[in-house]
Amino acid sequence: MAAYDTRVLVGRKGAKDEPGVHFCPYVMAQVVRTIAEGTGAPKLYIKSRYALVDAGFYPETQYITFMVDTRDL
Repeated sequence: MAAYDTRVLVGRKGAKDEPGVHFCPYVMAQVVRTIAEGTGAPKLYIKSRYALVDAGFYPETQYITFMVDTRDL
């Protein structure tokens, strides 16, 4: 989103078995240690794997988006 985009998304936090967008982590944080070729200095990479999944019937009914008009401010 651009810095001047004034859209606001409001969602409802439900139980884990209710419809909506669910965060499904596969690997939350995995550290990979390597050595830089030119300098021989150790490097650390942190990577993660996850998915955002639309779950249940009609998950879009749990969210609403609106825009804020800032032209008169």
